[in-house]
Amino acid sequence: ASDVYKRQIVNRWGIAQEMGTRDLLGMVWHIGKRETIEKTLFDVLESYAGKQKAPSSQELLTRDNSNAPLPHFMSDTWLCSRISNKELMGHISKAVDQWKPKRPVSDVERRIIKKILCTALSAETIGKHTRCSRDAFELVKQCHKHGYTQFMLSNFEKEAFEKTCANKKNKRLLKYIPRERIVISGECGMIKPYDCIYRHFLEKYNLKASECLLIDDRWENVKAARNNGMYAICLKEGNYKKLAKKLFKWGIIAEY
Repeated sequence: ASDVYKRQIVNRWGIAQEMGTRDLLGMVWHIGKRETIEKTLFDVLESYAGKQKAPSSQELLTRDNSNAPLPHFMSDTWLCSRISNKELMGHISKAVDQWKPKRPVSDVERRIIKKILCTALSAETIGKHTRCSRDAFELVKQCHKHGYTQFMLSNFEKEAFEKTCANKKNKRLLKYIPRERIVISGECGMIKPYDCIYRHFLEKYNLKASECLLIDDRWENVKAARNNGMYAICLKEGNYKKLAKKLFKWGIIAEY
């Protein structure tokens, strides 16, 4: 079971281009560097719906690729598809309008922030710019060749995932991991790294945890899988070659 076959994969530059040159330059001018932009966007969403609250440990927080905890609105509402993509756009508009930071914010900056969020979280945009990387696909083929049944267990909004599956660049992946062997947070209403989604996955396919190996690029997801009796490996920085060498050493695949 894996989430890494779906990720890195997201073309950030492609998504940025969807904004258009004028707003792209305005984004840099008004907000600044990528880190500042992401912090600003998170602050907008957190101000609207609050931060995530882990029940017992910080490890349970759902995080983004930079290891920052996602705002509650993104993890609990968006990724679990509790609202439609159209409703999401309405919430984003309200969130930006109601945002009250400690510094002055111009109407132009609010419009740009709204454009960034609506573009980046649009199911259409995500589906268009998300694809399976070549290295991930080669690993999928190797595992298939050696007779392993492969699944996908992913935090993914439902409408965006359907658009991603419809993207012709991802058709080849579905040949090896068909839709009926994919569990996403947007359909089951549960999200990694919480135990419930791992139990749901195992029960859905009648699998023994001790016979499953999960590969994921988030350490907290790997830790949760292990806590639920599964073997699990963390894919660090998209290094598929290092991962393949480890799988080869364990006798899972041939030399990669």
